[in-house]
Amino acid sequence: MLRDYMSGERDDFSLEFRMRHKEGHWVDILSRAHLVRDENGQPERVVGTHLDIAERRQAERALFGERAFLQHVIDGIDDPIIVTGPDCEVARMNRAVQESAGQSPLDTGSMTCYSAACHTTQPCSGKEYPCPL
Repeated sequence: MLRDYMSGERDDFSLEFRMRHKEGHWVDILSRAHLVRDENGQPERVVGTHLDIAERRQAERALFGERAFLQHVIDGIDDPIIVTGPDCEVARMNRAVQESAGQSPLDTGSMTCYSAACHTTQPCSGKEYPCPL
C-alpha cells in the first residue's frame, strides 16, 4: 500500500485491523490516512488517525447473531417465506423456498421474488402470473 502512495496511484487509505493495547488487550482499529504532496506533487507527509471501533464491531457481531437467529426461526416453518424489498429483490428466504429455488437462504444475490416463487424472469402480473405473495 505504501508503494501505491509513493508512486502517486492513491492518496488515501482506510484499513481495519487489531492492535495490541499498551495494557495488553486487543483493540479493533480503523486506520485512515491521507498523503499530503508538495507543490511539485512529491509526497511530503502522511496525516491520519486511528479510531477504536470496538463498539461498532460488537454491534456487528450482535446483528450477525440476530440475523442467524431469525434465519433459524423462519427455517423452522414449513411454509415458504420470502422477505422482499419494494424492488422485488429477495432479502431473505427460508428453507422451503430454498429447496424450490435451489438457492442458499443467505445467498440470495440479486434474486427476485418472482424468480424464486414462479421461476420466471418477468414480474408477476395478470391472471397468467398472479403474485403469490
